[in-house]
Amino acid sequence: MKKTVIVVILLLILFYVFYDTIALSIEEFIMRHKDAFWAPAALYKIAGLSMFILKYDIALSSYSKAVDTFPLYSLSDESLYKIALIYEKQQRWKDAVSCYKRFMAKYPKHEWAPEAGEKIEKIEGIYLK
Repeated sequence: MKKTVIVVILLLILFYVFYDTIALSIEEFIMRHKDAFWAPAALYKIAGLSMFILKYDIALSSYSKAVDTFPLYSLSDESLYKIALIYEKQQRWKDAVSCYKRFMAKYPKHEWAPEAGEKIEKIEGIYLK
């Protein structure tokens, strides 16, 4: 049991250390096959996993490619919002506000639109005076 736990921990560490290379390779593969039916979902999954493990630069790259390459995909709205969230986490205030405004302009009736408006007000009121 103890050896199994150690092996699992070592594998997780290796996964995290080499995640950038793995994720970018997968992203490149997806973009080479962007006409495949599975491409938008796969790119979105890479972005979500990257965000979950706090690899924001990779998540930003994947979400941005998803929004730009697959604008009609059912999760484009969520992808755009998450780009704004990443900018906010990176304290890139102008980029965050710009992205939240883009989200609100493109999806004014979305359930997250009011929250995006509140975030814009907060960021502009505190960080962009």
